[in-house]
Amino acid sequence: MELVLYLLAIIVVSLIGGALPYMRRWGSSNLHYFVAISAGVFIGASFLILIPEAINTLIEEGGDVHDAVSHALMWVMIGFILLLMIEIIIKERHEKKCRNHTNEHKHKLTSLAAFTGLGIHSAVDGLALGAAIVASESNSELGTVVLLAILAHKAIDLFSLSTTFCLADVPRKQGLINIGLFTLITPIAAIISFFAVDLIDSAPIGILMALAGGTFTFVGMYDLLPEAFHEKRNNYKAYALVVIGILLIFILNMLTGGAHTH
Repeated sequence: MELVLYLLAIIVVSLIGGALPYMRRWGSSNLHYFVAISAGVFIGASFLILIPEAINTLIEEGGDVHDAVSHALMWVMIGFILLLMIEIIIKERHEKKCRNHTNEHKHKLTSLAAFTGLGIHSAVDGLALGAAIVASESNSELGTVVLLAILAHKAIDLFSLSTTFCLADVPRKQGLINIGLFTLITPIAAIISFFAVDLIDSAPIGILMALAGGTFTFVGMYDLLPEAFHEKRNNYKAYALVVIGILLIFILNMLTGGAHTH
């Protein structure tokens, strides 16, 4: 029963965050402002949550501090390079087929990259939540703490993802379907973790977190930041919104005490 209630809470919060950008038709300037906030969210989540969590997890798994940092950063780099390679391959294929819609394809690639990075992160969230609920039999607060940590950033994550769909001119119906499917990633991972906790204990959570950190860094810096500063007359406003996005993650991380996958 506890698992069902937790998953319902995650689904509701996720759908609300994902639906907000589709509540009305936004102008180009407003969409780019949302993208600036989203860039800050991705960059902040990478450097303030995912990479530190990856390092801490690798240390808890018995690694030396120096080795854990090196190992985590190596997988961050791998995540970054893999997503870069995927984008270049897809972009080259698109440009050969259609040379007149480069910006449109670039925006679609951005949304695909955001979906990939957030998808890995959401799966790790679900695995952590399922294991925490099982462990809450001996520590009653653990499941609640992990749930609150996930809920704290879920709406912002889905808002950011949905913004990339709007920027790519994904039709409202298709965008909401994508958000609905994405919303199921964390619950499915949590259910798997809950019923196969012994299997999850051997899963490379630290590596997955580092990979997610690499994909988040790529999406934030390579895809979203250039788009945020697309309209040069609004550079200072875009910069301020990027910083606000980073501060949102910083504040949420402080409020949840950095509890995430532990």
